[in-house]
Amino acid sequence: MPADPMPAISTVPPLPQQPPRPIGRGRLFVLQTGLVTTALTLVAVYLLSRWDEDVNVMGWYFWWIVPAGALLVGLAAGSGYGLASRWMGVKIGHRLVLTILALPIGAYAAAQYIEFRSMHLVYEDTLEPVGFWYYFHAATMAWSWQERGGVAGEPFGMWGYLFRLLEVTGFVAGGLVAPLLAMAQPYCDACQRYKKTKELGLLPASVAPRESDEKDDDARATYAAEQRVALDAGTALYDRLGELAAAGDIAGFRTAFETFQDDEDQRAIAALPIRIKLQLPYCPTCYHATLEGSLVAGHGENAKVELLPTAPVAPAVAAELTRPTTSATTTIHSTTT
Repeated sequence: MPADPMPAISTVPPLPQQPPRPIGRGRLFVLQTGLVTTALTLVAVYLLSRWDEDVNVMGWYFWWIVPAGALLVGLAAGSGYGLASRWMGVKIGHRLVLTILALPIGAYAAAQYIEFRSMHLVYEDTLEPVGFWYYFHAATMAWSWQERGGVAGEPFGMWGYLFRLLEVTGFVAGGLVAPLLAMAQPYCDACQRYKKTKELGLLPASVAPRESDEKDDDARATYAAEQRVALDAGTALYDRLGELAAAGDIAGFRTAFETFQDDEDQRAIAALPIRIKLQLPYCPTCYHATLEGSLVAGHGENAKVELLPTAPVAPAVAAELTRPTTSATTTIHSTTT
């Protein structure tokens, strides 16, 4: 006996709202956390070099010019910015990125100065202390590749400044990875928190591949026509789902999508040459959400992705689609017994 159709949901039960976090205080926490991870990383690099003089992580290079070690150190140093941003729900905007960009440069300079001060260098003839800029210039000019047996090669001279620049660039670039990744995540400005993303599934946008005689022009033309029809049908269904989601028609959304929602159907669609991937970035607090689709052609490394127009999703639909279920599957349609 068929179950009664689920009525469209138009409202979401009131949810406890958390007061917005002070933006200025949150940004300060992000900067402080980033500085802490930067300091801890640089201290670890320094202690490692003191433990084994042959280990210079910042001096690791690929293909003689890619500062792999500096990138890794910068990645670890800048991880605090991204972690604190996610934890506190602080959006990383362009101003904060510019601030984060400047801090690793200052941290690199501070690390060089602290290392210089720890050496207590003096001139042999006068016993006068060596100045920092003289040390920095001499150390840069003395850069060289380490040859076999741990023997230093010929100093680079003025070319040492090129590798000094590469080192600083690698350290700063690595430090920006975590903040830029956080910056690219969907964010709810009203609730001051990062959105979550729910994978809704796949839509078919092509027919299954089949073998045909290369000399059979009629068969190949028929297959190409079927592919175009399937692609148009898939994109039309995606547009229809966007309209239903924007209108708050959860029953209509489920009805339009349930044909493809079984696990077996999803596996079959995943094997198609072209399919549409559905995602729902949403705010867990206010359920502000959008329906996002990407047209995926091919598989593996040869896959090509084309982003489709997004559609706003009514909060009621977003709340229903992201509601936890106790079933063994992750379907978004109602089941009957």
